[in-house]
Amino acid sequence: MAVNFYPPQNTTDKLMEEMFYQRATQQKIMKIFAQSGYCEVQTPAFEYYDLFSPEYVTLGETDIFKFVDSDGKILALRPDLTTPIARIAATKLKEEPLPLRLSYCADIFRSAKDRPRQSAQIGLELIGINCAAADAEVIMTAIDALKSAGLSDFQIEIGQSEFFGGILEELALASNEIEEFKTLIDHKDQLGLSAFLGGLSIRGELRELIEKLPSLFGDMETIDAIDPSILNEKSRQALYNLREICRILRSCGYDRYISIDLAMVQSINYYTGVIFKAFARGAGFPIASGGRYDNLIGNFGRALPATGCAVDLDYLISVLRRQNGLQMGQKTDILVFLESGKEAEACEAAKRLRSSGRTVELYLSGGGLEACLKYAKTRGISKVLHRQADGAFACIDPQTHETVTGSLEQGGEAK
Repeated sequence: MAVNFYPPQNTTDKLMEEMFYQRATQQKIMKIFAQSGYCEVQTPAFEYYDLFSPEYVTLGETDIFKFVDSDGKILALRPDLTTPIARIAATKLKEEPLPLRLSYCADIFRSAKDRPRQSAQIGLELIGINCAAADAEVIMTAIDALKSAGLSDFQIEIGQSEFFGGILEELALASNEIEEFKTLIDHKDQLGLSAFLGGLSIRGELRELIEKLPSLFGDMETIDAIDPSILNEKSRQALYNLREICRILRSCGYDRYISIDLAMVQSINYYTGVIFKAFARGAGFPIASGGRYDNLIGNFGRALPATGCAVDLDYLISVLRRQNGLQMGQKTDILVFLESGKEAEACEAAKRLRSSGRTVELYLSGGGLEACLKYAKTRGISKVLHRQADGAFACIDPQTHETVTGSLEQGGEAK
């Protein structure tokens, strides 16, 4: 049988250069999280399948990779990281003082046809407190993290799941109608929405508001333009909450990064309050998303409010490459020529240079100094270090073959 040497559909190999920038970007973001008090946790790559049942996460069975262990129990590769962290908060961290500030960086796995099956996520969860300031903190930390990664041209669109939920209560739709309604709103299908509403009995003012939903996005004036008296209590309180979150963000100087989208619909069912997505020029999908989920952790035996955010690291790096013209490649500073019989000296020289923060390779391929210089030129390495007979180090430019003699501490360069 022929062996397929290519990765499965919708998966990819990440080569050296891409991994270099992934780790560098990860470190920048995790540093922001740590400086804001978020501590890193890790969950297993697979959990019991029941953890991701539709009661907790709205994902179809075909979206989840399932397998059976040796005991006959059904396991699943995690399609989501918030749910496993909710499990941790309710169990292993139940004695910790609140609020919990947790962060993570790990892969998720989904059997989707139009998206990668494996993707890297980096995120945070603020658990045990329910207030507008907590939601604003998560959004501000997400903005700081994206900026620290080098992203400049992006926008956080903010909505409120309870605002939409209150409207659904007013309409009293059947389950199949709810999905159709959500799709029309999510796609901002004005004509389809008008046709859908034509078959419903809705009071006039509310009908007008719903018909305008696809266009209800922009700045704070979007909220102010709505008459709260036409809303039920759920939608009205959601609007007040959204206004307060945006007020905090504006007062802290983040208004240039935020906009309001009252027609935002989330595909995951555990959100109970503010929801948001980060979009950047050149990205077809959100590079980050999150929101408040006050009921999820209670499913695991400990009722705690929570809010969080996840960054799609793969999409973020893809956007950074387009926006900033990142050249993929890890730079080696110095290539040390490893001469037969002088291996110890070459290895010691490499160690000392690395201890000073330089990236140093040993040349192992043989063929003499000329072959070493050719290899360095091909790799774009700017210096070749060669120990001479008198013990001094010669620094050779692979492009010009110009030689400078100096001490090891100077990298072979004379003062």
